[in-house]
Amino acid sequence: MVFAAILAVMAVYFLRHASTEALLATRAYHLSTALNLAEAGVDEAMLDINNANVGAATGWRTATDNAASWVKLISGASNPNYQFGAGTGNIFVRIDNWTANTTATVTVTSAGQVAFTGAAAVNRQLVVKVAKRPAQGAGLLSKGGITFNGNIVIDSYNSQLGVPNDPANRTDQVIVATTSATATVAVGGNAQIYGYVATGGAQPTVGPNGRIYGASTASGVKLDPTRVRNDFVENIPLPSLPAGAAINLGAVSSNLTLPRAGDSPQVNGRYLYTDSTGGVQLNGSTTLTISGPVDLILTDNLQMNSHGRILLTSVSGSQPSMNLYAYGEVEIAGDGLQNTTNVPAKANVYCMGSAAVDLKSDMDFTGVLYAPNAAIQLNGNGNINGALVGNAITFNGNPKLHYDIQLGGSATSPYYAVKSWVELTDGSTTGQPFARDRRDPFTYF
Repeated sequence: MVFAAILAVMAVYFLRHASTEALLATRAYHLSTALNLAEAGVDEAMLDINNANVGAATGWRTATDNAASWVKLISGASNPNYQFGAGTGNIFVRIDNWTANTTATVTVTSAGQVAFTGAAAVNRQLVVKVAKRPAQGAGLLSKGGITFNGNIVIDSYNSQLGVPNDPANRTDQVIVATTSATATVAVGGNAQIYGYVATGGAQPTVGPNGRIYGASTASGVKLDPTRVRNDFVENIPLPSLPAGAAINLGAVSSNLTLPRAGDSPQVNGRYLYTDSTGGVQLNGSTTLTISGPVDLILTDNLQMNSHGRILLTSVSGSQPSMNLYAYGEVEIAGDGLQNTTNVPAKANVYCMGSAAVDLKSDMDFTGVLYAPNAAIQLNGNGNINGALVGNAITFNGNPKLHYDIQLGGSATSPYYAVKSWVELTDGSTTGQPFARDRRDPFTYF
């Protein structure tokens, strides 16, 4: 009898313990599910922010407490994908301080909820700060492989402090990155990356005399693991053409200064030109001089040979800058793109298609070359101050690339990136730093 009573007590204990464990496991499951739902709400907001689709057409409504804020509810009541056992998943999202193309920091608050019939709901809430990414956060950015063959030097400098050939202005903040999960960064020959490497999955390769390192890397270390990451993700969008009626220049093959006297700027203050046909052919000692804010759309090729050049220079105190959009092949040789402002952000060459981009000989290039669908070849002893973006990038010979870290401070990308991510866990009425938000649509907190 005593033994039976002991067994009965033990059975009751284990049954209660198992029941408690099951309840705790179920609650942990629902807490995890609520957090996943909150994260899905952030993703939903980021998608619509990045595509400028925040509005009634995509399910957003104006917040009851602020006409400049937007809220959205994704109810799982009629969606089987949001049914979790006895609970139903719901997502509540709010966007503050957003307008189309804003460069300000935007706040996304998102709550995930698992609701039950006759029991308290499980809720998790996140607040995320997002802001536009710099357009050129990397010195070399590619969708595919990046290959170095030769005596190549990749480093960085600050254009506000002077020119890159000043040893005191040399830094190790350049990023060489590929978004590919399979292609890699191949540092062959005597190539030296004085900065960071980021890939979408593959480990960079370093040849016998190559090196990836920084100022604090120990002597003799060829590949500093603290300067490599393999989880890199980046959207590389196509550039957008400027709006307006372009002034037709025809083919450009002789000396020309833009803007021309008598031409009128667009409403944005910039002068918009096009070749219509024939492109830009700068041979011999032909110079295309840019002495003001100029946008140039080329329907044909850009070719520069011998001592041909594009020259950005101030005339009588003017403020030169250039955005060149090329639909054809781009060949930059000769004396290259000479930018007397010494500010790479002032000179941008955008390749609109997949035609080849060839940078060769001993040319100089102070600017940004953005060719997301083109293969870029750099051959010879060229010198680039700025940044390159391509579908694949190959360096041969003895070229140098000095990335201007000021490009990383230019918030001109159409896409937003997360600046901070915090879960709100304190009671909504506590006044604590992580108090939950009870504004519309989170009034249930």
